[in-house]
Amino acid sequence: IVLDLGTGGGFSAMLFASRPDVVVHTFDIQKTGSVDFILGNFPNVHFHLENIRDMSDSLKALFRSAHLISVDISHDGFDECVVMEDLKELNVSAPVLWDDTFLNSGMIRCMKQLSSDPFFATFDLSTIGHWTGTVLSVKATEALCITCPKLPGVWNQVHFDDIRSHFLEETNVDAEMYPILQQAFS
Repeated sequence: IVLDLGTGGGFSAMLFASRPDVVVHTFDIQKTGSVDFILGNFPNVHFHLENIRDMSDSLKALFRSAHLISVDISHDGFDECVVMEDLKELNVSAPVLWDDTFLNSGMIRCMKQLSSDPFFATFDLSTIGHWTGTVLSVKATEALCITCPKLPGVWNQVHFDDIRSHFLEETNVDAEMYPILQQAFS
């Protein structure tokens, strides 16, 4: 299950849905013209016209069961930080892919807040992601045992030394965790 926050033109939803075994739930506060095309061509996509701030119990359960959450919303940094707090409150353990993380000062400020939050371990994937910045965050306790069977190839592009360096510089993770992390990413 992939949650796509911010349908927009629908490109992310279509990318994720190009694998028929992946179920995509895409959310937006407005329905664009591309939604009908997506729903007509990708039966594994479910569109939700709603603000995720108003979560029902069933929506909370969907977030908790997700394998990946993609956040590509307002790009003002404020809404992204609100989503970050909501994910913490829900205790979501799925990896979260943040798009356009260096687009403007609001986004940069939010990503700094994300990287300094002890709940999350963050990884800058901009060299293999979007030119305006891509960050992957995971629940810090989940960083020890990351496996993404639905997303093959992502981790073999991320070098363990970069991750270890990030942990040293940004999250103050204890050195005894390195062998566990190395095993998780090998």
